[in-house]
Amino acid sequence: MTFWAPVQFATNDGRDLQGLGPSLVGRHVIPRYRGYMKAQAERLLGIRGRSGHGRRGGGREELVGQFGYDTKYAIHCARLGFQCLELLSTDRLSLPMEGEPAEWLLNVRKGLVTFDEWWERTLGPDAALEKLERDESLRAGPDAAAVEAWSIEVPLRHWH
Repeated sequence: MTFWAPVQFATNDGRDLQGLGPSLVGRHVIPRYRGYMKAQAERLLGIRGRSGHGRRGGGREELVGQFGYDTKYAIHCARLGFQCLELLSTDRLSLPMEGEPAEWLLNVRKGLVTFDEWWERTLGPDAALEKLERDESLRAGPDAAAVEAWSIEVPLRHWH
């Protein structure tokens, strides 16, 4: 979030740090996003965490009762997939999310999307991310040289 969130006030060092964001993007982020997606889906399905309510359980009985599934876990799970794809394709994140995915997620939150529709739509980004994990056209990890240069330059600037 530090690298892409809207900023109201920033120092030159802060702007330089935000400029470093694209240097941190690579395939290494995919397992982290997918792992968090999986955890949210498992909580939604009631197979992870304390809920133990079974399919579509989640922990928020009011949402399950009103919409048939925990829409909050659902939006977080799907959002992670959309955001990881955006990050890998643009080297940045739009915060807040914009466009059709954001509108669709809002509809999920409002209960206007069925569980089955949510499930099918969320599987798409997950499958795309699984494929991208092996895509060698994407950098494997962060640009360590750029990160190191920034980490040395900023303290030196203040020490002189």
